[in-house]
Amino acid sequence: MGNRSGPVFTHGIDTIRAHQSTGQWLSLETDAAQLMGIALAFITGVRFMVPVCMGAALAPTIQRWMESKQQSR
Repeated sequence: MGNRSGPVFTHGIDTIRAHQSTGQWLSLETDAAQLMGIALAFITGVRFMVPVCMGAALAPTIQRWMESKQQSR
């Protein structure tokens, strides 16, 4: 079935980070609204980071393209 330690390890890190940010341990009794808030904060962070990562990856290519356009003038 493959190595399944990845998701378990990630879940452990997520649980610890949630505890560090809120001071409370997540449990089955946690309010659904609180879990939705945590999920929304995570999704907002990802939505911010994706364009930043894409820009950082494309920056060298765009820089070379702009330099070639300036040299052709």
